Amino acid sequence: MFSSPDPQVQATPTGIAGLNIGGSTIHAWGGIGLGKEPADVLADRIEFSPRLSSRWRGVKVLVIDEISMLDGTLFDKLEYIARAVRKSSEPFAIGTRCLLHSHLTP
Repeated sequence: MFSSPDPQVQATPTGIAGLNIGGSTIHAWGGIGLGKEPADVLADRIEFSPRLSSRWRGVKVLVIDEISMLDGTLFDKLEYIARAVRKSSEPFAIGTRCLLHSHLTP
């Protein structure tokens, strides 16, 4: 499903919403599973996976629909992962735009 880095990704916190916008869940795209582990553990797992790290480094625009359904702690973990994988101290890492939306229609 994610064979190569895509410069623009559409993701959601829920599977149904992901299908509705032609994307996936943020969990599947980000390679974080349920995202229960600490941010540094998730980031390490992604950094050591060529497939996942390439995905995170290649994205230029990350669209997260239904943002109100995403737990703030998980959002913070995603932001940490972006900085860690891209070796940046900038929010969501330099070169990545994050578009948060409450509801996208197909």
